[in-house]
Amino acid sequence: MYKRHHIPFFLIVLKAFCAIPSVQCSNGLDIAQQVLDKLYMVSGQYVYKKPALELSSDNERVATYSPSQNLITIDEKALAICKSMGTENANALAFLIGHELAHAFQKEVRQQNETTNFLSYDKHFHSSVRTEKVADIQGVFVGYLAGYGMQKAIPVVLEKLYIEYGLMGKKLPNYPTFEERTQSAKEVVSLVEDLTNLFEVNQYLLALKKYKLASISLEHILEYYQGFEIQNNLGVTYLYSAFEFFDDETDMYSYPIKLDTSSQLATIDKARGKPNLTERKFRNRILHSALGYFEQSINLNPNYTTAKVNRACALNLLRQQDIAFSYLNSEAFSINEKKRPEYLLILGITEALLKNNFRASNIFETISKFNNTIVADQGKHNLSILKGGEITIKKTIKPNVTASLYQTINDLKMGSTRNWHNITLNAEQGLVCKVNQMNGNRHFLFTTGYESTGVIITNRIDKNIKLSKNNLDVISFYGQNILIAKNCFYYNIEKEDVVIKCDNNFNILEIAKYF
Repeated sequence: MYKRHHIPFFLIVLKAFCAIPSVQCSNGLDIAQQVLDKLYMVSGQYVYKKPALELSSDNERVATYSPSQNLITIDEKALAICKSMGTENANALAFLIGHELAHAFQKEVRQQNETTNFLSYDKHFHSSVRTEKVADIQGVFVGYLAGYGMQKAIPVVLEKLYIEYGLMGKKLPNYPTFEERTQSAKEVVSLVEDLTNLFEVNQYLLALKKYKLASISLEHILEYYQGFEIQNNLGVTYLYSAFEFFDDETDMYSYPIKLDTSSQLATIDKARGKPNLTERKFRNRILHSALGYFEQSINLNPNYTTAKVNRACALNLLRQQDIAFSYLNSEAFSINEKKRPEYLLILGITEALLKNNFRASNIFETISKFNNTIVADQGKHNLSILKGGEITIKKTIKPNVTASLYQTINDLKMGSTRNWHNITLNAEQGLVCKVNQMNGNRHFLFTTGYESTGVIITNRIDKNIKLSKNNLDVISFYGQNILIAKNCFYYNIEKEDVVIKCDNNFNILEIAKYF
């Protein structure tokens, strides 16, 4: 198990990209450059300059990264092998280039200042199995984020490379055997599949307010990737845990708390009443933990607006609005960032908490006229609170969905747990996530020993079924579980532990049930 490598992480976003097909170009390197550009963009590692890419006629190492030149090279022979794979061309190139790009972000590679060698893997210079496997993991994962499906391409391209480079069936001191390299690749693909499964089910855990399971899942991902998006998401999880101890001085407002690139979990719950002294101390500890994760996220990517806005939210919730105000008006935010709706929302809340009601009112009135319905609703709500209004938490109204959809929901049942794939989330607690796919459904069973702590079953909806806009329009945005993502939203049907995932046109994409 590869824990706490303290390596840079790639941008964690909701799976919004599709597999990228090969593009026929007159220059074969053009496709490779497109792949590198895409991988670098998705990686989010903008503190490092993007490496240049060159073609090599040496045909000895497949691909390399030179720290001194900040240069990735790919052999002409390797490029031709990838091209011969037809529609898998870009996916194969993403595997090779992604591995070397990951090396460009590794401190140990830069410190050693020695050129890497894809073919010799851990057998060259001071490289280790850990360094190379981490590069594989990062390369495959960022490829997943960029939409490159490598599962089929990896074993094929490895076999072709070993044959064409004359290494098949040989044991040479400076090269791993084909069997060793293939086995390592299988382990990497399996691990990345585990992490992507956890990442995707995490959205449902958050929508269902299962914060403990959500945080443990994210902490498991952090064991492999210490990245700014995961740091941010974990901070968001802690932030919403703190809302369990409602503070009527700060929590009355609707905050632009962001999950992932364009996500937002909006929930205002006043049922508990004021926290006592012990609860307040616990709440503050949780908020300080959230603040720490946001600051780590910003350190990894100073241009990451999401974490910067979330940091300001955490400061306000800690009643540190003076610090929040100074931060929001500092050079930490660019001119363009200061025009974004989430920035204006948190600035308005900060002004309100500082009792600058006139400025806060102007900001909220501006926001209430935005075309984005959710943002506009937040502006209207905050303006009402500023003027002494009350939080209105309406009773949940069941969405008007078809009988066939409810039948599909009722049919979501867990089968036998034999032969399920286990992901150990916390060895000390014995917490395991068992994953399986059957009859088109994905099953996620969280257990501690023989005791189940929760099951989530998801089912993709292929039919053209819509969620009624009319019902959603009358459901208060506040006090509900609504997780807004870049191109979709998750809606939790109260008291039924059912989450419906819809696109922005209210087409139902997937349903999930928690048992």
